[in-house]
Amino acid sequence: MKKIILSLLASGLIFTAYSQSAPGKWMIKKVGISLGHDMDMIKDMDADFMIGTGINTENSVFLNRDFPAQDLYGGFCENPHIRGFVTLGLPGEDRFNVEFDVNAIFNRWDGLYYWDHNGSYDHLSINSESNEVNLGMTINRQLNVTRWFNIYGGVGTNAGYAFGQDLYIYGSGTAQADNNLDRSTSDIWMADPYMESLQESYDVTDAFTQRLFATTGFGIELFRRVELGLHFTRGIGYRKHFGSAAKTVNLHSAALRANWLLGSTKCCTKKVVSY
Repeated sequence: MKKIILSLLASGLIFTAYSQSAPGKWMIKKVGISLGHDMDMIKDMDADFMIGTGINTENSVFLNRDFPAQDLYGGFCENPHIRGFVTLGLPGEDRFNVEFDVNAIFNRWDGLYYWDHNGSYDHLSINSESNEVNLGMTINRQLNVTRWFNIYGGVGTNAGYAFGQDLYIYGSGTAQADNNLDRSTSDIWMADPYMESLQESYDVTDAFTQRLFATTGFGIELFRRVELGLHFTRGIGYRKHFGSAAKTVNLHSAALRANWLLGSTKCCTKKVVSY
């Protein structure tokens, strides 16, 4: 939380200083929406970390299973998002924009899958479902290649809150089979171990998130009112669950984007000539 406050404060000071020194007024140039997919990959994510984000998982039968790295046969992070944003032109500087956005990620899935390759058929599947809302700010440079084709590049940050999370765990466990059902109290009880499938589910603690990223993309203007484009983002950050250690995340994102262009309507104004 301290890192979030410091980064937002630094950004605020930079833009306050710039707006006082730059002539002109802030102008809304665009409003828009984007739809895309994020891969918010947690670095060094393992089974114990994912289980540890759950509430009251201290007695889970799946803790401390010690699957070696070679038994991890798969993992994923599916993060479909929808983002709304407003783009402002910097006073006195047409080439640079400042964007503020609200981003919502619903039904984000993170998963890890283990399988013992030594013939024991021991396996473990961990899935986490969650939601996140974050606020972001980006500074980008706009290059007008032609009258209708634009290229963008910039840097930004966002900070958010993850909530409404659920944890689902499926795997194998060892139980005892009673093979001496007719024994008397003086008999020696004997049993054979066998593997059975087990499952558990838990609520997950809420989490703070923050990321720093670089972004690039392009836009095609139509009728000087609509801009359609594709943008790519790469970044780093962290996710901090309550009661758990913060984990580094690597962000890979791609999004289709649509802007409604505001401001000048010179293309539609007729010139009056006097004689």
